[in-house]
Amino acid sequence: AASAALFARAGGPHALYGRIFADFFRFREDRPALARALAALKQRRAAEGRGQVVTIAAQIRHRTSCQHGHEKVELFARAIRDIARGRRCEVLLASDRRATFAALERALGNECALHSVERNNASQPGQFVEHGVDALETAAADLGLLARADHLVGTWGSTFTLLIQSLIANRFLRRGAVARGEPPVVVYCDALAADKSMGELQRDTPVGWSRCLRPLPLIANWHISLQRFPQIDLWVG
Repeated sequence: AASAALFARAGGPHALYGRIFADFFRFREDRPALARALAALKQRRAAEGRGQVVTIAAQIRHRTSCQHGHEKVELFARAIRDIARGRRCEVLLASDRRATFAALERALGNECALHSVERNNASQPGQFVEHGVDALETAAADLGLLARADHLVGTWGSTFTLLIQSLIANRFLRRGAVARGEPPVVVYCDALAADKSMGELQRDTPVGWSRCLRPLPLIANWHISLQRFPQIDLWVG
């Protein structure tokens, strides 16, 4: 009961986790990777002028080293279009495969402007090969950029996605009520592992090795648990 009351006051567990993270950490916007990404985003927004734009974060995770970055692009592009609903949009992309950036840009065409943290020739590999070559400062800058989105299309069971959604929820509630706009949602893709336990949340997507779930509100009392990983649980209430 106490935890339920705490979550209710905070706007749900996502916003609460995002607030705790923001209270203890901050993103170094003066560091080159994030500074250049934010400057480029600001410059494009200024060039395109004012107007309603929906900003969608996309975090595309690849779970095995044999995946090269093209495998899930069409799936995520469809989910992005569904959130945008024909509105002017921009996509803030993070991925552990460099090939994903050009692939998603081709898939979206002129529908959404694509932004990301610059990937240079320097390699910053993670502990495991599957994490790609941009796992250190670049990955931290990815978090700082994607936290500025209105909504998220993320990867089912990815801790990176779980953190990004919390940062988005916290930023939403910290805005003034007038400036908030529509409440943020998350769409989980690459969710084949959830087929049996979460059938009621599945979108009407083609049968295959991957799919997306329906949008879930981030200002709400539910959360993802990885305590029994590789089993992934969604708890409501």
